[in-house]
Amino acid sequence: MSDHSSKTPFPPKSPSGSILERIIEESIKPKSYGITHAIACTPFNETKTSTEPPNATEVTNCSPRIDELIQLAEPEYIIAAGKVAAKQLTKLGYEFLEIQHPTRIANQGEKGLVDLKRCILQIQEYLS
Repeated sequence: MSDHSSKTPFPPKSPSGSILERIIEESIKPKSYGITHAIACTPFNETKTSTEPPNATEVTNCSPRIDELIQLAEPEYIIAAGKVAAKQLTKLGYEFLEIQHPTRIANQGEKGLVDLKRCILQIQEYLS
């Protein structure tokens, strides 16, 4: 696992990336952690943008890669940000905590602060 105790931007730096960074800073520090996309190998082309969620075929095709990453990292805890990640981790048989996806929080504007705080508290409780 990587040690991200200093402020490290999550590419791409977006509103949801900033929210994910805040969730981590306020709930996980000073622990070590690693981050990967839900499927760890999202294919992009002219018709698909980086903000679109992966489709079922992409998730299925990339399933071996996320499983391999988790087995290599041997994490003590796994946190799934959103339903796509949670569904994939369930299919792979992992135990995890599901939190709301940062994009959903970002899209709520000021109302998203309640969900942001809920995610932080969920993770703190999960790690304790």
